Parts: sequence; structure tokens; C-alpha cells
Amino acid sequence: MSRQLYQLVQMLKSSSQLSEIAKFKRGIEKEGLRVTPKGTIAQTKHPEVLGAALTHPNITIDFAEAQLELITDATTSVDASLDKLELLHAHVFSHLDGELIWPGSMPCHFNHADEIKIAHFGSSFEGQTKHIYRLGLANRYGRTMQSISGIHFNFSVPEAFWQTFSHCWQTQQEKQAYISSQYFALMRNFNRHSWLLCYLFGASPGADVSFVDSDRHSLSYIGKDTLGLPYATSLRMSDLGYQSQAQSKLNIRFDSLSTYLNDLNKGLALHYSDYEEIDGTAQLGQQQLNCNLLQIENEFYSQIRPKQIPSFGESANQALRSRGVEYVEVRILDINPFLPLGLNEEQIRFLDMFLLYCLLSESPCIGSKEQNEIDGNLSRVIAAGRDPEAVLCQNGKCISLQEQANYLLDQMQLLAELLDSAQQGKAKAYLYALEEQKNKVENAELTPSGMLSASIGHDMSLSDLMLSLAQKHGESYQSRRINEGENQQLFRLALTSLASEKELADKQASLTES
Repeated sequence: MSRQLYQLVQMLKSSSQLSEIAKFKRGIEKEGLRVTPKGTIAQTKHPEVLGAALTHPNITIDFAEAQLELITDATTSVDASLDKLELLHAHVFSHLDGELIWPGSMPCHFNHADEIKIAHFGSSFEGQTKHIYRLGLANRYGRTMQSISGIHFNFSVPEAFWQTFSHCWQTQQEKQAYISSQYFALMRNFNRHSWLLCYLFGASPGADVSFVDSDRHSLSYIGKDTLGLPYATSLRMSDLGYQSQAQSKLNIRFDSLSTYLNDLNKGLALHYSDYEEIDGTAQLGQQQLNCNLLQIENEFYSQIRPKQIPSFGESANQALRSRGVEYVEVRILDINPFLPLGLNEEQIRFLDMFLLYCLLSESPCIGSKEQNEIDGNLSRVIAAGRDPEAVLCQNGKCISLQEQANYLLDQMQLLAELLDSAQQGKAKAYLYALEEQKNKVENAELTPSGMLSASIGHDMSLSDLMLSLAQKHGESYQSRRINEGENQQLFRLALTSLASEKELADKQASLTES
């Protein structure tokens, strides 16, 4: 263990505020396609009874009209986060009229990409902007790729942590500038070690044969109607999924907040000639927000993002520049199709440890040579992380994946003990979560990708398995009883969101008339 990490852990351990320091705030955003009982993407509109997708704080849609996005409120309780996510699933499922929620990251079978209806958000300026942005995504990357789903995990540390941490470093920085700089240190280390999350939680070793529409790929049949790679972990994170050749031209650095924003703004301002032809069919109406490399900040596909809640009318970059980093958004996580909610308590607690490790460890800026190693390591783990002979590259030297994974997990042992000592009522919950991940390193068949690969074969396609799991999870959602208080709250949220959406639409209509 590095000297810095050990000293900071000991400092936190001796703090009289340890229980407050460990109250991390978390939010979960979980996507999932609505599908028919036969496993085809739903052609129905987002149910109005659930509220307005534009303005509902917890129930919305992502790229596709059928792509649900369920969002928990930020909370310091793991149990509360999971309970809220379970409540949202149960509530939504009760209004799907026989439809199911697809349980995996890679989408269901498509006969044609046009089956994927792009999300609509009403007639307001805000709603139309969201729709046109998605038209741009469809034209740039394809509807099929955009129908991939995942889990975003939002994470921040409390004020008590920053007070203790700032004292450790005896910093002279202004408080918010200091906090932002430390979150960027976390994100640099996250990028260094994100391959570990792909190995442990990757759950997309294959895809339905309809997902790949050409022969220009290296995939082979790993099951009935299923293309993949024998030792793959997360094709969702490969160049078949959320990667962009156009965006490879960007060099967005995580050296500091100002560097990050300046680099991102270049992408927002860079005219990209290949996108000019998208607007060539004027009769179809506006097909993207602009012809720049990035239409808006969110189009930048990164594994992790700095976040600040924007005020009304404020862009993501403006919010960050004005008020600094409030939390980070982890975007690398596949949905675990074997779990009704897509993740569980052990995964959340491991993410706590992983992110805290990234925050407390030394984190120098990443140069081009190291970035090439980082990119190579992630690519190797995505494509063949479960290969017993898998290796990583570190400082120009090869090291086995298993050896490096065990090293990182051993580094987190003190963090697990620290966080367990701060908990009340759940003894050794973090140590248990850490042990679960160590078992996966010792036996790749215990990873979600390993379990999926073992479950499909000549008689079982990935889509068959997903449909079976969707039906099973549906029964689980139905068994979750919604009490009267919860029901009333959900009803009020739906009504409020519909009223808010109507207000925005009426405002737009009055502006158009004038």
C-alpha cells in the first residue's frame, strides 16, 4: 500500500466524525427497454399514467420512446437507494399492460432499426430540443447502438469528509476549487483502473445477431442467434457499443476542471464536415442540433463525468464553471440481467470502496503514453478479460490481469475495514462485498459475463435467456407491495410532471403565436 493511501486512511480512521465522513451520497439511473411478451421492442408511447418524461424527476425515457430510465433520489443509505429503485420498478411494471422490462444492456432482437422509435418529449422548446438531439444521435451513430442500456452511478462525499481531507493536505486552495481538483484526481485514477469494473461487472459478452448489421467485425457465434467473443466482458463498452470514431479526434483531459471544460468546449465548437450531410434532407425537418462534433456536452462518451446540477436554462459546462464539481457520474456499468434491479448492495458497496480508493491514492496527470496503456488495457479486458492468460500493460511491462486485480483489491482491504467501522447495524458489509469480488478474480465463471456465457448455447440464445429473465423479474416486481403513502406520492409526482410539461408547452405555443 502506498504511503499516502495508508496515512490518509489512518487519518480518517482516527477522526471523531468517521460516521459522518462515510455518509456518501449516491444516486442510481437505470435504463431498460420496454418489450412485448414476445421480446420485441414495444411500439407504444411512454405511458401517460407514469407522468411526463420531460419533467418527472424519477421516471423518464432515454434515447428511445421505449427506453425507460428510472432515477433514484440522492441518498446516503444503500438500502434506501435500492428500495426506491425497487419501488419505481414495481410502479412502472404495474402500468405496462403486459409489457416487460428488458433486463440486459444489449438490446432485444430487431427486424429493422426503424422499430426503435426515437423518444418524444412534447411540444415545448425544451421537449423539441431533446427530441432533435436524439435525432442527431440516431443519424450519427445509429438507432441500434443508441438502444443499448446501462446503469449510471452518481457519487459524492460529504462535507465532513472534505473538512478532514482538506486538513490532511493543508491546502491553501479556495474550498470549491479544492473539492473540484480532488474529484478530478478521483476521475484520473478511475480511468486508470476502470478495466477492473469491466471485469467484475461487465455483463455483455455477446449480442443478438440482429445488433450487428455487417460482416466487418471479429465476433463469432457463442450461442444460438448470438454473436460475441469467448472471453468478452462488456461489448457495450467496445467499439460496437458506446464508442465513437469521430470522438476519437477529441483529446479531453482530466488534468483540472478548467482543462476539461476548455477541451470539451472545443468539441462543442468544432465543425465536423461529415455531419453536414445529415441536414441534407430538408423535407424531413431539423435532424440534429448542429453540425459540430458534439451537439451538447452529454454527447461526449466518457466512462465517468464531473457533474453539477444546472439551474434552469444553464448548460452542463456553465454549471461546472460557475459552481465546480458536486459529484461524479460513473457510466461504465452494465446491467446485471440476473438481478431484478440490475445491481445489488454488494456492488454499490464495492463502488464506494473503489471510488474512495481512486480519491485517496496518488493521481498524477495522465500523459499520452500512459493514456495509450489505459486504452489498451480497457480494450483487452472488454474483449478477453476472462481469458486465464489475460495480461495488462503497466509502465511498458506486461502483468497478468489476475495479479493486478488482486493487488488493487488487497489495497482496498483497509478501506473496507474503515467503512465497516463507520457503519451502524451492518457488520462487515464492505468486507463481504470485497470478498465477493476477490472470488470473481479467482474464478471468472462467477462474473456476470461468465455466467451469461455459460447460460447460452446451441439451444438457448441470448434473447431467449433475457426474455426468460424479464418474465422472472416481472414476477418479482409484482410481489413488491406499494403502500398507500408511496402510491399517493407517485400519483402526485405524475400529476405535477404533467402540469409542468403543459406549462412549458403553453409557453412555447404563446411564443409561436406572437
